Amino acid sequence: MKRKKLISIVCPTHRRAKLQYRFAENVYENAYDPDRSEIIFGIDNNDEIALETAEGLKEIYGNDFIKISLVEPGENLPNISNICAKSARGPIIGNAADDVVFRSKNWDITVLKEFQKFIKQNTLQQGAMSAQPQSNKEILTGIQRAVAPLKGKTYEANFGEVPFGDITQ
Repeated sequence: MKRKKLISIVCPTHRRAKLQYRFAENVYENAYDPDRSEIIFGIDNNDEIALETAEGLKEIYGNDFIKISLVEPGENLPNISNICAKSARGPIIGNAADDVVFRSKNWDITVLKEFQKFIKQNTLQQGAMSAQPQSNKEILTGIQRAVAPLKGKTYEANFGEVPFGDITQ
């Protein structure tokens, strides 16, 4: 039985095969449980280099970890991110450039624990992260900055049937 995805990482890329490989390897190798995450590469529909690279990454890491969203050439980054986010399966959607290096071991546990705090406080409706993590401290700082405006307000936690309980299970 497949486990539900918890974190989707949107990654626009364009003709940067080496960076795509490094990005996917970093995300996968440094995750506690890579089966709970996915990468969605936003690729111009005429970018054969990025498309071939993403297909190669699917062979290495599997179709369930690497996803492809094709976009029109010249589409702006916010629209590429939005197009990719529509196919995200995780309730937490991250946005990262293809040159970001995930150096923190178990980065996924850190992210899930931080979002879980806000879910328990009922102060976060949707999850989003956007960071260039150098350490767990920087991940936490980025998340805290992103959700700081939500403190003191009450929102309905809208994560559906996501089993956040013990995130190591």
